[in-house]
Amino acid sequence: MIDNPKNIAYTQDYKIYIESFDWLYMLDPSRTTQYIIENKYILEIFSYEKSKAGKKFPIQHTVSKGILKSLDGIIIAEFKCITGFIFAKLIHHMDGREYLIFNIDLYGYSIMDMSNLSVVSYVPETVLNKEESFIWQEKYYCKKNNILVVSGCYWAHPSGLQFYDFSCPMSVPLPMYTAYNENNFINDISLDYDVDFVTFSKLGECVVRYKDKNEQTKETTVKIL
Repeated sequence: MIDNPKNIAYTQDYKIYIESFDWLYMLDPSRTTQYIIENKYILEIFSYEKSKAGKKFPIQHTVSKGILKSLDGIIIAEFKCITGFIFAKLIHHMDGREYLIFNIDLYGYSIMDMSNLSVVSYVPETVLNKEESFIWQEKYYCKKNNILVVSGCYWAHPSGLQFYDFSCPMSVPLPMYTAYNENNFINDISLDYDVDFVTFSKLGECVVRYKDKNEQTKETTVKIL
């Protein structure tokens, strides 16, 4: 297992930090988008953008608000995200429940138990330290072993993968695994190219595609430790 940075999602310092963006939500939305999640839910996203720098907020910035609805338009939940990028992935878990993975920050993740709408959040302490952290994008879940594979990247770097234990979704931060194989997969990777998820094998192992240091495209089965 790999140690996660400290979770600051529930700290006073992070509360003050996210409140500094509240004024942006008083602007008129710059755009509205709508997504259907597995033909079960509607996610409506409102974006609020400060297009020019000014004294109150010295840089250009976009924040978002997500409204989760039933297909007949009943509001289920609302959440704010202090970036213009919102993701949402519905996971059908081994325990029989559904969990919605979404984000309230560019870094970290939140998880909603759809049976009772309770939410837990993880935001790494690197956010307040102005340090880079892994940005989540696509999520892939394997019921056989409760492995959650997340594709993403560090800002302006090639995409990579992280591997999590999703046995207890409402306990964050999720334990993070190390990935390896017999052919020294980690040391063979060229950091100049993407590493992509391909599929889960019948045994629940993760198959990935990458370019090696000789720029040859390879697929390999990765074991989780």
